[in-house]
Amino acid sequence: MNNKFPPEWTEINVEDAFEIGRGRVINKTEIKLNQGIYPVYSSQSSNYGRFGYLNTYDFDGEYITWTTDGAYAGSVFYRKGKFNCTNVCGTLKDAGTHKIDLCFIAYYLSTVAKNHVSYVGNPKLMNNTFAKIKILLPKLAEQKKIASILTSVDEVIEKTQSQINKLQDLKKGTMNELLTKGIGHTEFKDSKLGKIPNNWDIQKLGDLCEIRGRIGWKGYAVADLRNEGALVIGATQINKNHEIDLSKPKYISDKKYEESPEIMIQPNDIILVKTGNTIGKLALVSNDIGRATINPNTVILRSKSNFHEFIYFVLTWSVYQSKFWDLVAVGAQPSLNQENIKNILLSLPNQDEMKIINKTLKKHINLINNLKIKKDKLQLLKKSLMQDLLTGKVRVSVN
Repeated sequence: MNNKFPPEWTEINVEDAFEIGRGRVINKTEIKLNQGIYPVYSSQSSNYGRFGYLNTYDFDGEYITWTTDGAYAGSVFYRKGKFNCTNVCGTLKDAGTHKIDLCFIAYYLSTVAKNHVSYVGNPKLMNNTFAKIKILLPKLAEQKKIASILTSVDEVIEKTQSQINKLQDLKKGTMNELLTKGIGHTEFKDSKLGKIPNNWDIQKLGDLCEIRGRIGWKGYAVADLRNEGALVIGATQINKNHEIDLSKPKYISDKKYEESPEIMIQPNDIILVKTGNTIGKLALVSNDIGRATINPNTVILRSKSNFHEFIYFVLTWSVYQSKFWDLVAVGAQPSLNQENIKNILLSLPNQDEMKIINKTLKKHINLINNLKIKKDKLQLLKKSLMQDLLTGKVRVSVN
């Protein structure tokens, strides 16, 4: 935050304007035995930290809560109505000493609270530290106007996320329908994968793809990593949406890259995570990402025919995501061996039907991605507005 602020604004500590409290211990057993309509908030920032529901409530009215310890320490929320919160939540109630809008204060604190988190041991932001956090306080009318502007942006973000969720559900249902029943089929046959359309075939993944991995002496050490050069794609570079994500790139020496030409990544390769806690994550390399290779925890699936898109969609399907874990070998680290990967069975339509299925699923993905881009832009707008409005750098007109 900017140390300079408008002269008519005041600077106070949290403890000057609020009664500071804490939630209580609420466990899953209590929630199971006392299911009700009043939400229980906990530590996580996702879904507003909702932990469950009780038939009683501890708080009623307007409050601010924050996460006191753990991975989400310093996350701040505006609460309104009847609710409960667990003992990893601190609480703020208006003490009546200043003219304040709690929604405005929640926005303000959300920009500064994490700066006060202690990372010695378990991350924590306890009541005594939170009490000393400084707040810049405009006049009440300006507080309300700023809160109204930011709330409006949040409402659009939430609406956009709701649209994304609905499209993701629709995509999931469409995928289940297309990958089991195909398009327009009326006659089905029994197979090792259950009932499939009469003219579909069953083939092993190893017959459809070359499976290439970094094995044996072709592994690499930390000393082989570089600050630039050829990319190394591992689980970190594949996101939960099964897409290449280069926000945290890793690079390898030219020597190590060039000694393994068989695992140099090409467009249309599928990169599959085979080892670790994220087995089954995969990505289709849809364009040229430059010089790139894989790490020892992944394999390349290189389609022998023009089936790469369809194979990718099948392997991202929830049925196959579960199947991967059914094949995991028990050991120090969960892992899939290449032989098991080769023996995975897929049901295949003819190429014309395959193209229609691919086109339909890509249409859903594009709609979802467009909304995600819209949401990202809205979040950047909100961040910019908060930086300007909560510091007084940009003033709002108050009638």
